[in-house]
Amino acid sequence: MSKGEEKIYTILRRECRARPRDCKNLTKEKIDLTIKHFKYLLEIKPEKQAVLEMRTHAAWYIKGLNKSKEVKLEIFKCETKEELLKILVEYKKIL
Repeated sequence: MSKGEEKIYTILRRECRARPRDCKNLTKEKIDLTIKHFKYLLEIKPEKQAVLEMRTHAAWYIKGLNKSKEVKLEIFKCETKEELLKILVEYKKIL
């Protein structure tokens, strides 16, 4: 796990402990963080490499969320940034 991922998970855990009733709201924040992470990767790496790396990262971000199994299967099929972003945005809408 990269340092950036550790920081994100540390923030999410701290928020859940501080406000347990609000943890359900954090699910959408996880998707926002996933998108932010992906956009950062796109700035520093070629699209193909960023998409391949983000497919794995995104699976970890959404682990345990509602319908994550189906979404992970879609994510692993992505080959372009547009496809991956579309799946994440649509997933956020159904959470």
